[in-house]
Formats: sequence, structure tokens, C-alpha cells
Amino acid sequence: MTRPSLLALCLLAACSPRAGTKKPETADTPVAAGAKAPVAGFRQADAPAQGEAAPVLLAMRAEIARAQAALATTESAKPYYFSYRVTEADTVEIVASRGSLDLSTRDRGRVLDLELRVGDPSFDNYHWRHRPSPGMAGTRSAGLWGQDLPIDDDASAITAALWLATDTAFKQATAQYEHAKTQQQLAAKTDDDAPDFSQEKPVRSLEAPSSLEIDSALWEDRVRRLSKAFERHPQVLASEVRLVASAGTRYFVSNQGSEIQSGQRHTRLILSATAKADDGMDLAHVDIVDVRDASELPDDAALAARVDALATQLEALRTAPVAEPFTGPAVLEGRAAAVYFHEVFGHRVEGHRQEDESEGQTFADKVGATVMPAFIDVFDDPTIGSIDGVFLNGHYRHDDEGVTARRSNLIDGGKLVGFLMSRTPTKGFASSNGHGRAQPGADVVARQGNLIVAPREGLTKAALDEALLRSIREQGKPYGLRFVEINGGLTNTSRYMAQAFQVNPVVVFRVYADGHEELVRGVTLEGTPLSSLSKIVAAGDRFETFNGFCGAESGFIPVSAASPALLLSQIEVARAPAAQDRPPLLPPPPATAGGAR
Repeated sequence: MTRPSLLALCLLAACSPRAGTKKPETADTPVAAGAKAPVAGFRQADAPAQGEAAPVLLAMRAEIARAQAALATTESAKPYYFSYRVTEADTVEIVASRGSLDLSTRDRGRVLDLELRVGDPSFDNYHWRHRPSPGMAGTRSAGLWGQDLPIDDDASAITAALWLATDTAFKQATAQYEHAKTQQQLAAKTDDDAPDFSQEKPVRSLEAPSSLEIDSALWEDRVRRLSKAFERHPQVLASEVRLVASAGTRYFVSNQGSEIQSGQRHTRLILSATAKADDGMDLAHVDIVDVRDASELPDDAALAARVDALATQLEALRTAPVAEPFTGPAVLEGRAAAVYFHEVFGHRVEGHRQEDESEGQTFADKVGATVMPAFIDVFDDPTIGSIDGVFLNGHYRHDDEGVTARRSNLIDGGKLVGFLMSRTPTKGFASSNGHGRAQPGADVVARQGNLIVAPREGLTKAALDEALLRSIREQGKPYGLRFVEINGGLTNTSRYMAQAFQVNPVVVFRVYADGHEELVRGVTLEGTPLSSLSKIVAAGDRFETFNGFCGAESGFIPVSAASPALLLSQIEVARAPAAQDRPPLLPPPPATAGGAR
């Protein structure tokens, strides 16, 4: 199977409450007059409770030792590295619409992902996965992904499954290693001599397995009642309330001595609704709340207020004018700014993209170069658990290659200083910084975790608004734009397609030179990365956070990002796709008692 170029799809709906920040009396770096460095309440995640090795980890430990001894005696190429990654999940999902339950399930499963490397760290069977030459796409690396394991703690059944998976992976790896050596003889020489795999210290961390404690009957009733609240808004055509609560435990064992057992809980409540404008344009809006446990979700009154706010915005969009193609100044409010950085910058500094010749390699040769304004710093730190009390979906303690997560500095004073690294080295960066990630059933690559845009200076909201008005007048534009709410975005990093990004905003205002604002609909924000990043001219002083799930070649993974609002001197927007069919001709049926229209 050939490895696809990236077209990342990020479901990054603005899903966290606005988070204010304290303003410092002094700043660590010189700032513009009237500006202060934004400060957020970054909090490291609490230390997890330690535990004993679970039966599944004991079985993994025993089988990897047995396999290592057996494979060391083979006459063919011998593996120098292999690992078992097992993901265990217990998930409750409850869905309701119009006061009626649509789905209520509880599912438990275990998935095995196995990585096996033949050769040595400088050159192994993974080589052409990372460095495919033009016309010679890399084959998927030699391992097994997504194998179901027994959910019972039966050591014999678990080790039997591990044994068969290891045997298959070894046969694949030896064949692909020979293929990689042949391809190497045919390929042109490059100036990149980075090895295929980094040397990392073994990690041993045994946390208590995670367990899911939730009253499904109670939440079925709450989700039903919450979904009924949409009935107060007759212009909403379809709506849904979805609760997904999960407890997961990840187990990792390698033949290099790593043993990791880590548990994590996550609950997501999704409020979503659709409507249709009179001209046929389809409209959709979503509000998402992410917390660790269901008990931390807002109360019924607060959630009903969020339903009303979401539906009211959707109703206002129905009658808003359609936006026209435009270039000019704009403010991206915090969540929109965070998604913008995730798409424009974050994917392009994932380490493996600097090696892959099919990638655009936007920043591959720009380490030390200025790529954005000097007052911008950017880092990614998966160890942060919350910002101003807002839970971060992208938090984790160890990545999916058994490496301890840590902060990765990416931009320092506008200059590129690093990449997000897995155990796949790139030129000038020999080690992982704990960003090797994948969903169960996918191959690990470098991915984002908690991406933080941290300007060295920030303006109050009033000052940033005035800077936008001043930019509108100086450029002679009839208006600028303010991006408030977004539903996600996508980006392409392949060199065989345009190096472009697209962010899909939902709530956008035209801001006129006299200061009045007008809601518009049907907008997409798009552009090219280097040009767009150079247009940032100011930032706000209040961080905002989003949580979401980002899809790329290693699957969908949880991510977070935080940023203050950003002022860009120029952005480009285009019209969103339009539909031609009319709204429903028949009036909606009358609601039952308790949900009167």
C-alpha cells in the first residue's frame, strides 16, 4: 500500500469556553507601547496514580522476550528493534435528537499495533517509507496494525495472538528490507544522511489502568432532554446531542527495555444543528465541550443556554448576506487563530515531512531563518493538561513510540528553531521529542499535540479593534473581517498539489471603517503558508483554546491549540459551496408537550 500525501482534515470546532488571562505588570521582552505579553494559566497535568503491571502487559513482556530469543537464531536478517503497542478502550456513546434516543452503546476492545525493524538504525526496512524518490512511492512499513486482541485477561490467548502477529511482521520485514536495499542501489544520492531510526533511552512507567465510571441511564435522560431544547428554534432543520465518554489504557513494550502502562479518560459532548437559507445555502454549526470526566460537564441550565446560543447564531446566519471574495485586513479571534496556526504551520513542521521527497518541505531548509514576525513564539507541549482551567485534548505523557512527551520549541522570536519529532530523524535533528503519534491501527508519524502560539506582546481587545480599523482606513478597503467561530479546516503539504490551506469559519463579521459590524455567511479562509504568516502584525492579550481531532496519514488523533487573537494585514476569502434546493416546503410537524415551538 503506498503512503499517501497529506491532505489533513481537522475537526477542530471551537469547543472550549473563552479563557481570559491575567496581564503581567512587566514583560520579559521589549514590547510595543501599550502592549503587554499575554500570560496564560498553563498547568501541567496532575501526576497519575502508579499501579502494578496489568495481565496484558505481563503477557506482552513475556512474549517479546521469547520472540527476541527465537528470532536471534534465524539465518535471515535479524530484527534489531520491535515493539508491541496495545490500546484498550471502554467507550459509552449516547445520541439523541428531538427528545428521542437514537443510540446508546457501550463498547470495549483491545487493538494491537506491532512495529518490527530489520537492518540497523542507519538503514532498515522502513527506509523508503520516509524518503520516497519521485516516481518511487514508499511502501507501507513492515508491521501489523489494528489486530484485535482478546478483551479477557487470558495470558494464553493474548500471547498466541502476539506470536502470530510477530511471525507475520517478521516475514514482511525481511522481504521489505531486501526490497529497500535494491531500491537504494537505483536511487540518486542525496545530501541527507539522517538515519532511519533514532536511539532513545528505554522508559519504564506503570500507571494504574483507567476505568470508566458513568451512569448511562442518567445520561440517556439528560441527553434526551437537552436535545429537546432545539425544538424551541423552528428554523433548525436537524439537530443532535452526542455524548462520547471513554476510558483508555495504552500498553507499550519494546525489545529495548521500554515498558509503559498509561491510562487516560475523556468525555466529549457535541451539540450540532443544521439550517438552510432561503437561497438554498446549507448551514451547520457545532458547539463541543471537552472534559476529563462526565461529572465535570456543565449543568443542565448551562448546557440548555449553549443550545439556545448555537441555534440563535444559526438562525441569524440564515438571513445574513453572502460574503464575496475579498482580500484585506482581518482579526482572527483566539480559537480561529489557533486553528489557523494548526493548519498553516503545525502540519508543515512535523519532522517526517522534512525527509519525504513527495512533501512540499516548506520549512525543511529554514531552520534559523525568520518565517514570521519577531514577536511570535510557538511551541508544542503535550505535558500541559489545561490552560486557564480549560481541559486540553492533546495532552499525553508518553507518545506511541514509548518516548516521554516534552515541550518542543518551534518558533523563537519569529525564527524557526525546531520540528515535531518522532523516532524518524531528519537532517540536523537526530532525536525524538515525544511527538510520534497514531490512532490504533495506524503507523506512527510525527504529529501535533498541544500547539501554543505565544506572542511576546499583546494588545487589549479595544486596542486590537482600533488597529483593525486603522488598517482598513490605511488600505482604503470598504471593510475588514472578524473571524469568531470555526468548524475545522484542512491543508495540503504534498509538492504535487498547491501548498495551500483552508479554514472553514462559521461566524464571520464584516467590520466597516466606522466601527459597525455585519454578520455574513458562506466564507472560506484560504491561502499559502509563507505569505500568510508574514502578514501577522499584532496579537491580542487573551488566550483562547480549542480541542479537536485531526486526521492525517497516522489517522485521527486528539489535538489542542491555544492562541490569542491575531491581526493580519491581509487575508483572502472565497465563497463557500452553495446548494440550489429550497428549504422544506411543508411546515414542520407540531412539537409535543415540553418542546412547544
